[in-house]
Amino acid sequence: MAGDHRGLVVVVLLAGLIATAGAAGGEGSSPQVQKPPTNAAQRVDRSKPPETAEPGAEFTVRRLTVPPTIDGRTWMTISQVSAAGPLRAPNGQFTLTLEEATSVEVVHYRVDFSEGGGARVQLDPGGAVYAFISADSRWIITGPLEVIDVTNWRRYSLSSSFKIEPFVVLRALSSDGRRLLISRQPCPFDCRNFPDEYFEIGLPGTTAKG
Repeated sequence: MAGDHRGLVVVVLLAGLIATAGAAGGEGSSPQVQKPPTNAAQRVDRSKPPETAEPGAEFTVRRLTVPPTIDGRTWMTISQVSAAGPLRAPNGQFTLTLEEATSVEVVHYRVDFSEGGGARVQLDPGGAVYAFISADSRWIITGPLEVIDVTNWRRYSLSSSFKIEPFVVLRALSSDGRRLLISRQPCPFDCRNFPDEYFEIGLPGTTAKG
């Protein structure tokens, strides 16, 4: 009986040592590596209006005394659309729809966005005088100077942030897509007594999110 008792004590002690060692090993073990988010989690929800954000240091503005030469190589001429109807992105992934809202001094438009034939999402309730989509389909610009980053689905009111008042005309985009050339006039028509003011807007680089 004494031998059985001693054997039971040894078993209990061994079990305690194993439990203690297991707990210590758990504390010193490497933390679990979290799996990166899936592509579905990274995708941007464009079924609702884009989030409004401050330009911060991502955008820059520089007033030009002399505009650059639009040579078709460094600078590419661009055209803004000021007419009711659809405006399809060059990559075919989304469409803007312009609808006339008011017509007093100039025509203003409501602008809606739809992706892949989905439901419309309002980008402008009726204050846009034009719309533009960049050749790489990353940027949507509506007048006077509202810039929407389609990749990250954020809106930046550059007209307000940079104090560039109407009337703005989009002139050219650099070949690398990082600089936008615009001009500004104090009136929509017959501004011969007021020379154009030119600005170069620096745009952020690509930070794709889905």
